[in-house]
Amino acid sequence: MKKFQLIDSPVLQYSPGRSGSTLIAQILIILAHEVEKMHDYIDTDRPVVISYRHPCDMFLSIWRIFEEIDTVEDLNDQAKKIFFFQRKKIKHSINYVISQYNILHQYYDSDKKNLLLLCYERFFSDYDYTFNKLEAFFNISIGQEIRESIIDQTSLKKNKNRAEKMKNFDEYDRESLIHGNHILTGEPGLWGEVIPLRLQKKLLSKLDNEMIFYNRLLVND
Repeated sequence: MKKFQLIDSPVLQYSPGRSGSTLIAQILIILAHEVEKMHDYIDTDRPVVISYRHPCDMFLSIWRIFEEIDTVEDLNDQAKKIFFFQRKKIKHSINYVISQYNILHQYYDSDKKNLLLLCYERFFSDYDYTFNKLEAFFNISIGQEIRESIIDQTSLKKNKNRAEKMKNFDEYDRESLIHGNHILTGEPGLWGEVIPLRLQKKLLSKLDNEMIFYNRLLVND
């Protein structure tokens, strides 16, 4: 990917898994001289850029990866059965979301002041939201030509094409950070369309604390 290294300081990019971290990492790699992508907590003085996503969409996404589902039709079909026939895998996916949100809490509740939080539901279809946030946080200017180049290099279409060249999620492209079967639609709110209504309340109750924190972050976005 063509780089425009406007950010001089080393950057840590932490995100809960399945929260759009790859897209944010791609953008940062183009803009910064040094980026470390992480799904764990690190006590650091570096600026930390964090993406976060609705916990139920995170759950659906990680469960889809575990099940190796690669079509919307299969996702719709399997989601009707998940709470009845795959309880161990459901518990594993829920616990994964909880653990990732716990790490997000560690960053948020630390005494670090150099944190930038980016909401998946905002940046998924609005690059300017991300660019404007990065400009303010790093005190840089991302010109229109650079913005257009980044959009072209990291578009959903290009990332899906990269993913389709690989057989499964275990295969990984080091330059783009894309895995096989990495992206289905990416659309926010898919969990509410796919998971049957009678099961949505159960999922929300399992992720109650995470939903409270997510809504708290939204208010401050």
